[in-house]
Amino acid sequence: MSSSKRHFTVVMNSNEHGLYVSSTPSSAARKAVSKLCADNKNKKVEFSIRETTQGSNKKVYGPYLGYMQKLDKPIELEGRVIKYKPIAKLLKKSRKMKGGVIEILGEGKEGIALRPNINNPRNRDTVSKLITSTPEQAAEFIAFEEELNRIDKDGSYHVKMLSSREISSENINTIQNINQSNKNRMKKYNFKITYQYGGISIQNFMGKLEENEKKYIDLINPHFIQALLKGILNCFQGIYVFYYEGIAHSDLHADNIVFLLENPEIMRMIDWGIFLPNIPKISTPGSANNSSHNSHLLSSSSSAPNSGNLIERMKNSLIEFSAGIRELFNQIKRFTSEDNKKILIDFFGSLNSKKTEILNQEGIDLLRHNMEKLIATIK
Repeated sequence: MSSSKRHFTVVMNSNEHGLYVSSTPSSAARKAVSKLCADNKNKKVEFSIRETTQGSNKKVYGPYLGYMQKLDKPIELEGRVIKYKPIAKLLKKSRKMKGGVIEILGEGKEGIALRPNINNPRNRDTVSKLITSTPEQAAEFIAFEEELNRIDKDGSYHVKMLSSREISSENINTIQNINQSNKNRMKKYNFKITYQYGGISIQNFMGKLEENEKKYIDLINPHFIQALLKGILNCFQGIYVFYYEGIAHSDLHADNIVFLLENPEIMRMIDWGIFLPNIPKISTPGSANNSSHNSHLLSSSSSAPNSGNLIERMKNSLIEFSAGIRELFNQIKRFTSEDNKKILIDFFGSLNSKKTEILNQEGIDLLRHNMEKLIATIK
């Protein structure tokens, strides 16, 4: 899933107009309200939002009810006195169905993710990921996931795979609580993997804050921030832990870092940039010590620590991770005290300093025994 901004237009009275750049349909709808109400002499308006991002399926979101709500106290913003704020309310919400609604979390190049597990819609602590693969590709994909589970058996740094199996159109037809159009989308996939639920992505959380959703703003208190900082440190260490085992996340932007709202100390990496059928072979730097365990995964062309490809991908992971955290902190700082802002600024300065220290090391694998000491200096 891309972390870049998306493009939307307004659909109103069968006409399509405007261009709104935003991270979510709701945010685009909110941006559109002021102009729509002005064009309609500040009356309530009903409209939809169509995505026009290149490569998107031109999906229409809504309908939304838009209007300008008068503020109790006018505020000054960029030299202007603001008396009203734009409101965009989604008119149609998901219909609640017995046993839990199947929610499509996202669809990418290699598959589609759903919550909860489509075989157990009452268990919202798991997700299903559907992919298209040959039996050989699926076996290689599962071998890779099992290797991630072996390296991080407690799921401290990544969202663990729990099970896998082949599926068919007939299996899809039996799924409860999902509409037929979504079932038809799912029928092109033939393999299902069940994962632990990883929570909300940093990108989605920032979108909720951007949209000023009270539920998410209310979470931001000193306890939440301290737990979040611990989660960030843990994920930061995880980048290096996997690197030392010969694996580097290829696409660690803000949409591939997730945490639990109820406990942000639990922060993990998802979507390892593994797109079938081009699954990278795995090589572990310490493979001499556990070669029997890894022999089926090793390749003569695999990267080892300090070989160009792997080390560059690990460095890119650190850079992308740091950029995502910087964006997150910038959003959080809008809703917290000056004391907490200083904590975030100081923390990011230390994190960025350690990132730079690692990037500048020539013998990164020699830093393994110092990694916890490095991270401890941030704490």
